[in-house]
Amino acid sequence: MNREFLLNAAFLVLVNVLIKPFYVFGIERTVQERVGPEQYGLYATLFSFTFLLFMVNDFGIHYFNNRTIARHPQLIGKYFPNILVVKTLLTVMYLVLVFLAALVRGFEPAIFHLIFFIALNHVFISMVAFLRSNISGLGMYRTDSLVSTLDKLLLIGACSVLLWSPFWEGKFRIEWFIHAQNLTWG
Repeated sequence: MNREFLLNAAFLVLVNVLIKPFYVFGIERTVQERVGPEQYGLYATLFSFTFLLFMVNDFGIHYFNNRTIARHPQLIGKYFPNILVVKTLLTVMYLVLVFLAALVRGFEPAIFHLIFFIALNHVFISMVAFLRSNISGLGMYRTDSLVSTLDKLLLIGACSVLLWSPFWEGKFRIEWFIHAQNLTWG
């Protein structure tokens, strides 16, 4: 068991060292440069704003699920559909609260579409975390490591096409970055 754990830990570190720095310094930095500080600042503000209510979308379900499935793997068939229903209800609550908070905060209606798609990113992130809690709870650590970096790898591919394809040269918009995140996390 210790050998398997060490191999997986080394694999996870290697995959993260290869993929995530390229994402941060290659993709995200290029997106910031292409859209400019005003648009990227708006994105960062809305991302942080929607993240404030992120806990409504989880309430510790991932940790509970991971611990329970690790202790009792036979319960996955019972827990998975029931927790999925709870997560769906929490997602609806989260989206309603985000839009109520945006109205109270006084955001311009013109950016509500951005708020929706950024909040949708948080929903997808939460769902991926729930699915990963099942995978790791079943002891499939190498699969969990691959899934943990798959979103960034897919986002690197999608944004590379949008950023460096001659067809879209010089036309990159922050909405494309947000929709690429929707697509890859979805």
